[in-house]
Amino acid sequence: STRGRLIELAPGGATDAEAVDRIMLAAFDPRDGEAWTRSQCIGILAMPGVWLTLARVDDAVVGFALVRAIMDEAELLLIAVD
Repeated sequence: STRGRLIELAPGGATDAEAVDRIMLAAFDPRDGEAWTRSQCIGILAMPGVWLTLARVDDAVVGFALVRAIMDEAELLLIAVD
């Protein structure tokens, strides 16, 4: 449990794909089709204006947000927590 513990937000990248996969498996029911594949996440991270923010507790990834910004508009593409 993260209750009462410090949650640190930090930039992430393609090297964090395994942790993002784990969080998606915990957060999304596979029957709903909401989770992205690892290759989809890595592919979009290579695009300009896209970034990944990780939520960590004691160096363990417990959540993430994937965001894209174009000009003066930003879009939350995917968010999940374990």
